[in-house]
Amino acid sequence: MNTIENVRYRRDTDLEDVEVCRVCHSNHVFPRHAHDGIYAIGLMERGGSWCLGPGREDAFVSARQLALINPGQVHSGVPARGRLITYRMIYVRLHRFIELAGDIRQKEGHIPEFKCMVADDPALFRSLIHLCGLMGSAGRRLEKQSVALE
Repeated sequence: MNTIENVRYRRDTDLEDVEVCRVCHSNHVFPRHAHDGIYAIGLMERGGSWCLGPGREDAFVSARQLALINPGQVHSGVPARGRLITYRMIYVRLHRFIELAGDIRQKEGHIPEFKCMVADDPALFRSLIHLCGLMGSAGRRLEKQSVALE
């Protein structure tokens, strides 16, 4: 039986076009799908999941790794057999990502693309977990925006 428990979504007026979702203790299978106009960044806290279906070891995200999904990219979410997973997803609208990339590169019109689906970057993982924790907190606009830009 597929279960999802304790699902929480957060939005923050200080970070428009960003949404965070945290799912705890789930073995729910998401079939192949895509998100139009949205970058999805997964932060696997516990367990592990295939992002392109079982058997694709190059697309298996383990605890403390990131899943990086471009807008329109077909992917799935298939937890390792017999395991419950806990993870966070950060969803960023395409136009916000393009705007941020333009600010960083000082050049407009660049559409960023994740080159790999699974990344092992402990510093980035910690920073994004920190950002998720800041979402919804009052009076920390500059800190939220700084962490998001980082």
